Order: sequence, then C-alpha cells, then structure tokens
Amino acid sequence: MYYIDADGNKQLGSPGPDPANGIPVATHRDYSAKNIGQLKSEGFEIEAKYQYKNLDMYLGYAKLNMDIIGLPNFFLGTIDYNKQPYAEAPANKLTWNTNYQLNDNFNVGIQLLHYRAQQRLSDTYKKYGYGTSTYSIYNLNAQYQGSDSLSNLSVRFGVNNLTNKRYLRAPASEANDPSELGRNYKVTLSYQF
Repeated sequence: MYYIDADGNKQLGSPGPDPANGIPVATHRDYSAKNIGQLKSEGFEIEAKYQYKNLDMYLGYAKLNMDIIGLPNFFLGTIDYNKQPYAEAPANKLTWNTNYQLNDNFNVGIQLLHYRAQQRLSDTYKKYGYGTSTYSIYNLNAQYQGSDSLSNLSVRFGVNNLTNKRYLRAPASEANDPSELGRNYKVTLSYQF
C-alpha cells in the first residue's frame, strides 16, 4: 500500500483510517502474486459450554501466533528470509454467547466478541500503522418459531455491532475492511410449505 508524494514518488503508506506514526494514509495498492516461503503457526483454542433449563452459554478463547520465513516485500519487489511475525495473523479472540428460551416460540441471545490488540507485527508493519487496537463487539439475536397454524413459520432477527463501533479487524490490511461495518440489522423470514 502506498501513496504518491508531492514529487510524484511512490511512498509506503499506512492503511488508515487516519495517518499512523506520521505516515500518510495509503491511496494506492500494488497487487502481485508472490508466495511466502514458510509459515509456522502455534496456538490453542479452549471452549466451555453450559446449559441449565432454558439457558445456554458458550465461552471460547483462541490464541494464535504465526511467523513467516521468506516474506515478499510487495513495495520493493524483494523477499526477506528473516523469521518475523506474519502480518495476516488473526488477533486473539474471546467469544461469549448466551441464549435464553423464553417459551416454546421465542429465543433471545447476546454475543460478545472481544479481540485483543494485534501488535505482534514486524517493525516495518508497525511503523506504517498496520497494528490494531483492542475492541469488543456486541451482537443481539432473537428467533420466533411459529406454532399451531404458523408452525411452518420461522423468523430470525439480529443486530450486529450493537454499539455501532468503528473498528479495524486484525489483520488490518486496508482502512475500508468489510468488518468495519457499523450497526447491521438482519432479518430472515422462512416458511416451509
């Protein structure tokens, strides 16, 4: 990702949405196919589920470290064979879901997604602002399942990013990453004939 300076020269830029460490936001991007040499991953996932009467709960945590050897530099057109953190590694994530069955027809739930800051990056990526901050996203959902004459009807409703927070998901590869969507409403209506 780069921008063109006042002299018409190509300069490496930050992904945005704001300048980072004094580096202007990139306005252009080069695309070329270059394979990485070797990717080493290590981490763990742990999860727990709990159910009591009409209450269901889920808690999960995932941690992953990724290192790369043989990293293409798209800006310079070179390959770096030093071991370094992989810029596309996902951030550590905590997931908590709770659902409650109100009655035979209605179920409601809430979800918390908490992402740890992703600063485990090479110095070059950190210098140009690719790291992401810690953030939490809250989602709500509800489901209605019909009964009797409406037994074939199902309606689902969801509100993602309840607090309408703007964020960059790790890995932050561009300022308009689709995960930056603000509050998002979803409705699904289905009927079985």
